[in-house]
Amino acid sequence: MLDLENYLISQDIPTYNVEIGNGELTSIFTPMNEQCAALAEQIKKIGQKENTEKREKREIDIIAISQGGLLARCYVEKYTHLPEYPKVNTLLTMGTPHMGIYIPNSPDFYKRIIEDYWKDPFDYENYLKDNDFLAPLNNEKPHDNSIQYKNNILTLQSFISVWSNIDDVIVPIQSATFEFYNATKALKMRELEIVPLKESEFFEDDKIGLKTLYDEKRFQNYNYDCQHNRFKTKECFIPILERVFL
Repeated sequence: MLDLENYLISQDIPTYNVEIGNGELTSIFTPMNEQCAALAEQIKKIGQKENTEKREKREIDIIAISQGGLLARCYVEKYTHLPEYPKVNTLLTMGTPHMGIYIPNSPDFYKRIIEDYWKDPFDYENYLKDNDFLAPLNNEKPHDNSIQYKNNILTLQSFISVWSNIDDVIVPIQSATFEFYNATKALKMRELEIVPLKESEFFEDDKIGLKTLYDEKRFQNYNYDCQHNRFKTKECFIPILERVFL
């Protein structure tokens, strides 16, 4: 993420490039809830440093790519109501599987690597029962903090989710737009069919506040066709930032 960091700094935007643990290995093998907690602690330390230097509490903006977008949203939902954690003004995610990933016939080792956001529409009930990261984060099942998660999302001034038609990692691609397969149809008819966002129960029931943000023009899906691993390169992130962030 150094190119992105350096570009933002060149635009006179104070920037912190946050790495969790030992980077790539942590992102693969550490459970997402633990990664989220580690991210929160790093952001808290940044906030404390800012408070000491500026003597004021500052809101932050977060730019996150791929799995990082889930961690960023986890931070917003779980921590931003607490006074020691900086609030988030703008959340920008690129190529993030917000509604999970399902690739038919995937080997078991791949499912284990992304088990915190693996969502099999043919086995949706077990996903709801067993998943302790994505299902609660999306308020797909009842839990003690569901109202707080939604309220925290509603504190965002802007939430932008960028997706790509040529994304070669996110399956289905529409997961980055908060769309996913119809689990009922998958169970009854053994067919995979994407439910458009505005027709989904997730959106209509305003599970995490996305409908409210959309109605208030604080949420947008933005398409920019870029291969998944290129979102962190200048050819992709500069046009995106110029349009939706800078």
